[in-house]
Amino acid sequence: MRACGSGPREGTPVSKLLVIVLAMSAGGLVALQGVVNSQLGKVLSHPLQAALLSFAVGWLGLFLATLMFGTGLPSLVQLATLPSRLWLGGLLGAAFITATILLIPKIGVANMLVAAVAGQVVVALVLDHYGVLGALQQSITLTRALGTILVITGLVIINQ
Repeated sequence: MRACGSGPREGTPVSKLLVIVLAMSAGGLVALQGVVNSQLGKVLSHPLQAALLSFAVGWLGLFLATLMFGTGLPSLVQLATLPSRLWLGGLLGAAFITATILLIPKIGVANMLVAAVAGQVVVALVLDHYGVLGALQQSITLTRALGTILVITGLVIINQ
């Protein structure tokens, strides 16, 4: 059995399809999370309270999973020596969750998430091209650029 974080071998068609299906499933969870958090924002009357509660529940779930799977917690030395840029992940996640809580009631789940995906694809294309923060370096090819244009076109169409 492979360690957590290592996936199926690269290049095998079945494993790549499985990974894509898993990624699409994770995307479905993001849509569901957006609706739940948006409703939470309405009930609590403030998006920051909703985002805080969402992250607190997520933190608790991850803490329990860490205990259950016996992975252990990072040491204080590990935490103290982390490069400062690596602490940004939580803040970026908080910004995204807060944005979904604010925007879904205004533009709907599909519009919000297609816009988010379009933004993700554009930024990801640049991150991949330059290998930013250790991302797998992949040049912007004509095919990748056309795929990005199609995503942006989808954003325009879904907002009609």
